[in-house]
Amino acid sequence: MFLNGYCLYKIKSNLVTMKVLRNDETTFSVVSEKAVSNSTRKISSEIHEAAGVLDLEKKLEQEVRYLKIYHYLWMQPYSVFSLDQKRVIVILAAIASFISPFTANIYYPAITPLALDLEVSVELINHTVTAYLIFQGISPTFFGTLGDTYGRRPIFLLTFLIYIAACTGLALARQYWLVLVLRMLQSCGSARAGVIGDITMAEERGGYMGVWSLGSMSGLTLGPIVGGVIAQFLGWRAIFWFLTIFAAIYLVVLFFFLPETLRSLVGNGSILPRGINARPSDLRRCKSTPPLERQSPKNPFLTLKLLKEKDVVIILFIGAIYWAALYMSITSLAPIFIRIYGVNLLQVGLCYFAYGVGSLIGSYTSGRLMDWSFQRTKFEEGENMAIEHARMRILPLYFGIFIVCQLCYGWVLQEELHISIPLIIQFFLGISNTSLFNVTTTLVVDLFPQNGSAATASNNLVRCLIGAGGVSIVNPMIETVGIGWTFTTSAVVCALVVPLAYLEYKQGPLWRAQRAERFRISAHEI
Repeated sequence: MFLNGYCLYKIKSNLVTMKVLRNDETTFSVVSEKAVSNSTRKISSEIHEAAGVLDLEKKLEQEVRYLKIYHYLWMQPYSVFSLDQKRVIVILAAIASFISPFTANIYYPAITPLALDLEVSVELINHTVTAYLIFQGISPTFFGTLGDTYGRRPIFLLTFLIYIAACTGLALARQYWLVLVLRMLQSCGSARAGVIGDITMAEERGGYMGVWSLGSMSGLTLGPIVGGVIAQFLGWRAIFWFLTIFAAIYLVVLFFFLPETLRSLVGNGSILPRGINARPSDLRRCKSTPPLERQSPKNPFLTLKLLKEKDVVIILFIGAIYWAALYMSITSLAPIFIRIYGVNLLQVGLCYFAYGVGSLIGSYTSGRLMDWSFQRTKFEEGENMAIEHARMRILPLYFGIFIVCQLCYGWVLQEELHISIPLIIQFFLGISNTSLFNVTTTLVVDLFPQNGSAATASNNLVRCLIGAGGVSIVNPMIETVGIGWTFTTSAVVCALVVPLAYLEYKQGPLWRAQRAERFRISAHEI
């Protein structure tokens, strides 16, 4: 009896750390076999000392029990979802990530007719764009924490319900203040809980993140095109009716096909969820399974807490600066092209197509390059490689392309050269910026796979707030110093943050190791 109690106590105390490592696959992947073997021998020797008065059969029985637990925790696959199931989950997440930028950009061609219909200035309508970006960054800090506590699936469903309600209200709105408020609510309804970190290991995550970002970047591209067509032929209200119908159809798809992936609820996918976390097909299969232990709510400010980490701040700041530079070119495109080239609303929407094609190519190629870079770094540095090296070694190429293109873009428009030239430059801006976005986003998820929603939310917060700042100053800068110097300033700022990437490449592994040590100490105290 003494042995049973002592064994269970030692196993429980040591499995706290083992469970933490198993959930954090970044740390799990670098734990050496020697350390595991030493831990096994240590606990085994403690068991033998405590059981000196008992026979060998009982000691062996307890050791077998321990080894079974050890085998379960360490030898289970990271995810039981098949390749096809992972693809379905990632595609569903990619379409969801498509919604927010699509909703933001479908609005741009309708800004002028919307201002005329509501009898307000274009500047006031631009405030609704800025408000959308601000709340797009803030809302995931709340929904992301809920997603890390109560599950990914309920947050997907909840945010789509909010989104549908906001779109319906916008289609019927007749006052400016109501449009402003509903745009804020609409951006909150666009917040999504991340699932990629739940189901993928680091060596395969790059490709899946490329597919996921493909949805986001497609939204940036297709939004203005669809918005231009609808605004030209059906009016601006039809835009929001279109979004309402699209979201309602997709909500039904999510309800029936999106599984729960939060690891604290379903583990590696082998535990069937209950209630709203379960799909209808799951409910039919889990009648005999015990109810899940209720999860205690996580800190709603966890997203802000992540910003205390030096490596996280650097990664997010780099991504946000380049995102803001991109948004400066996107939001200013319509008025600039209408003034210089005399295009109509439909043609303005089509002008975004070059950037869109570049984004699609960038999403696919950067995902492949990240997977290649991971394997290459693993070959050069071994199993204990630094994930920062695996992700960031391809960044210099994209830095160079984006900075040069951003610089040239402004002066090409300043000199009013042929419209094909800025469109070609937009193509390369799309490739480079999308690739930068993929790398920084994937690295943040790599650092906190057990808090994927909070990590993604912190990325959205910094990116959208700085992006909103870029949107708010681009038109005044163009009016003050001209198009050429506006985008030259943007390119210079992008160049100034490149040394931060080198600092993260060198010091990031050390900062991550220090954080892991703090985390292990706190887990041991529990």
